[in-house]
Amino acid sequence: IAPADVPVSQSSFRATADLANITPSETSSTLVKVQLAADDPRIQIIDYRPQQVSVNLQPIVHKQVGVVVDYIAVPSGVQPGTPVLSASTVDVSGASSIVRSVAYAQAGVRVDSSGLDVNTDVDLVARDASGTQINYVTLNPRTVHVQALVGSQVRS
Repeated sequence: IAPADVPVSQSSFRATADLANITPSETSSTLVKVQLAADDPRIQIIDYRPQQVSVNLQPIVHKQVGVVVDYIAVPSGVQPGTPVLSASTVDVSGASSIVRSVAYAQAGVRVDSSGLDVNTDVDLVARDASGTQINYVTLNPRTVHVQALVGSQVRS
């Protein structure tokens, strides 16, 4: 309830839930009370829904995965050589159920049609065993430096 001259919208309120006493668990959820507050003290809250929400707070875990170079759009007649990486493994961190599915970190390297050697920093992408991108994890380092001979400079 609010006086007629007080505009009221969704942005007039803040909903919070205190997670301080929640124990992280991969398998169970916890009901947590929702606190609702009005930004303007002239607004009086009578009732709101939901008054509690189910929260699944997973533990943060780390694991090491290998870096795999994937040459993207290699022009016909151009052959990149074996890459040299600044890091061959990376640390993956995040919620346990998501980190478990990460199989490797992909370094997608574009090869220029000019046949110039590769010598660049590349962003890493977490992938599962089937190559699907996995979001909501942190990779450390986030990038790797990739060097590779390209074209006629590649020796057999």
